[in-house]
Amino acid sequence: MIFFMNPTSMLFSMGILFSSLLAASMNSWFTSWIGLEMNFLFFIMIMTLDKEFYSMESLIKYFLIQTLSSQFFLLNVMIMSSYKLTSMKFMALILLLKLGMPPLHWWFPSVAQNLSWDVNVVFMTLQKIAPLFILQIVSSLSDLVLLLHTTLILGMVVSVFMGLNQFQLRKLMAYSSMNHLSWMLFSMLSSSTMWMQYFFIYCVMSIMTMLNFKMNQLFTMNDFMKVPPMNSLMLIIMLLNLSGLPPLAGFYPKLMILNSLIYNQMMISAMIIIVLSLMSFFFYFRIMWSMMVKSHFLIPNYKMKSFILLMSIMSLASTFLVFVL
Repeated sequence: MIFFMNPTSMLFSMGILFSSLLAASMNSWFTSWIGLEMNFLFFIMIMTLDKEFYSMESLIKYFLIQTLSSQFFLLNVMIMSSYKLTSMKFMALILLLKLGMPPLHWWFPSVAQNLSWDVNVVFMTLQKIAPLFILQIVSSLSDLVLLLHTTLILGMVVSVFMGLNQFQLRKLMAYSSMNHLSWMLFSMLSSSTMWMQYFFIYCVMSIMTMLNFKMNQLFTMNDFMKVPPMNSLMLIIMLLNLSGLPPLAGFYPKLMILNSLIYNQMMISAMIIIVLSLMSFFFYFRIMWSMMVKSHFLIPNYKMKSFILLMSIMSLASTFLVFVL
């Protein structure tokens, strides 16, 4: 049974969505801070409900990081309101810490490693909404081009090279999340709405992939030995989608961002992210290669779960839906 069929966890997930909308409404900086705090507390409750993968170390680490960043956020708001000083770069760094982006990323993969796939779905999708909305507003109020460029290039480099040496799938998905967040920051520099389209497509792809990992009980590369051939095929399609390989749906937002960069004559940035994206494809390819090689030795006497089949069909359908829209 999926974790989020539990009414309590579903209620907390809806609380995260509500608090994210509250933080993104930006009626005031204080309202945004309240939204971030509610978001943080609801996720702590979700972590404690997950008895199978409950880790006090991850809980404490997440609690300390989010508490520290929230206190800095509130301090910065008080300074801006009392002394009329604007420190948007500091505010952006606080939000990057909350997002787990380099060079403030060290806590993110280790927390993800000790969470179940269900909780990681929230951790890598819903938990990003509020900080991204506030970061977009902060970037519109101040010139953060240099800071965001540095962060996103560093994010791509770190996620690629750390992902290449990773055999734990939950950490690998954490580095994949960092890589996609780097693309979102690029789109944020070009358009105030483009990153939302990217984020929506990323959420759909990530949720399908992680729930598929859960249904097949996959946590390390070695676990692919037990995946039936048909399930392996569906997982490969999802990973190709997540990697952004054309003509799948994951390629569409990247194509929009590249077009925007070229239109704005940012050719060097476009070339850098193309090269790094090709390198990032390799750690998805490692997973696919493991499935293609190992599934050859399995006896094809199995029944594919209807839930996995449904997710796979949705993944393929999203490819055509994106291009129609």
